[in-house]
Amino acid sequence: MKKVLLAVAVVAFLASCKKDYTCTCVDTSGVEPLLPTTTANYSGLSNTEADVQETACTLGNGGFSDYTCTWAQD
Repeated sequence: MKKVLLAVAVVAFLASCKKDYTCTCVDTSGVEPLLPTTTANYSGLSNTEADVQETACTLGNGGFSDYTCTWAQD
């Protein structure tokens, strides 16, 4: 039983560590890119903070329909 509790504690600790992420937005219009590729780095985010920033990154798309943004963990 102690081994199971220790394993659960280790997994919970690793899952709660702060991580670094990147939001990258590129022009996907298919013509010569009018909008520059942009990258925003986010350091030391908790899981909750990362979820909020991921939503802002992937749904916002910079306000342009041909500007596709992706979220990645570094």
